[in-house]
Amino acid sequence: MPDFCLIRPASDAYAAELARWCASLKADITAAGHAISHDLAGSSATRTAVDTAMPGMRCVVFFGHGSYTELLGGSGALVDTANVANARNAILAAIACSSAKVLGLDAVSQGVEAYLGFSEKFVWLSGDPDGQFAPAAKKGLLTLLSGSDAGQALADMAQAFDDVKNYYLTGAGRRTTNSTAGWLSAYWDSNHVTLIGPATTRL
Repeated sequence: MPDFCLIRPASDAYAAELARWCASLKADITAAGHAISHDLAGSSATRTAVDTAMPGMRCVVFFGHGSYTELLGGSGALVDTANVANARNAILAAIACSSAKVLGLDAVSQGVEAYLGFSEKFVWLSGDPDGQFAPAAKKGLLTLLSGSDAGQALADMAQAFDDVKNYYLTGAGRRTTNSTAGWLSAYWDSNHVTLIGPATTRL
């Protein structure tokens, strides 16, 4: 039974919104027959706790702030090149800005099996007023939970953001005040969701 580690620091209002998206995956993970061995939420998401939790996991999931080289909590890096090897042999999925650009490459070079994330900023409409961005951000993980491989997870996630783009461009969202910002955000995300590592990787 693949074990999951969830890291969702909720260090500010934006990270707290992402943490709620992550929490909504818990039922899907258990329904698919997997165990959540660690749920590091809010103040429990410390560097020490992350270092302890990652070894032996099949999937490490992070929702929060990121940079090219780090996944961030309120007090600094929770995952970076110095400790990412603790997630060796795992799939690491990061719904966070920019981390696939450098940290994803470092992670795979240090034994992480696959890294699914964003190579540049991850952007969305704050509060997700039309209920579009949270499902798109979670789509890749849901694809993995269905038994498909990481390549399909990437494709499904990119398509989900394309669907959000079309919602705001030609669908019902075009009539909302969010149409321009929503379209631009989804277009950006669909072009920067990235997989590092073998496309054939499965849970």
